[in-house]
Amino acid sequence: MTEEDRLLELAEKATPGRWVATDNADVVGFLGSGAVIDIAHVNPFEEMLHAQAYANAAFIAACSPETIKALVEGKRAAEARVAELEAAILRAYDKADLFCDLHYEEAQQASFDRDKDAERKSIGTYHQINQVIDAMQPELATVLKSRRAALTKNGVSA
Repeated sequence: MTEEDRLLELAEKATPGRWVATDNADVVGFLGSGAVIDIAHVNPFEEMLHAQAYANAAFIAACSPETIKALVEGKRAAEARVAELEAAILRAYDKADLFCDLHYEEAQQASFDRDKDAERKSIGTYHQINQVIDAMQPELATVLKSRRAALTKNGVSA
């Protein structure tokens, strides 16, 4: 079970509805029926400042089941979108590489046919496409590396 699955399971079992931190460091939930239910009470230790207890209560209230579900779903959607974009980049790279190969073959055929103009044109196109492919490689590596680093920083496995 992944951490996300565990969080979703816990969110499903927790009290639904809006959670709010009160003035006395309680966290309460408002049920759909209008009822109010205690979620948690943050009781500060002697050395803990009351302000810290209120901050903890506010954090707990912010982590309502709906918030956790939305965060996990958003994370999963982002992971799926990154995977789609990475696949699209690789497909584009493969198509450019194939296009380059086709122009190289055209240049070879033109050479066999002794068509110097067609050969020059195909060789020129081949070199231009090759330059684009060569320029793409380090850029793609950099983009993918920074994308993965940003996702990892935000808790998304890349």
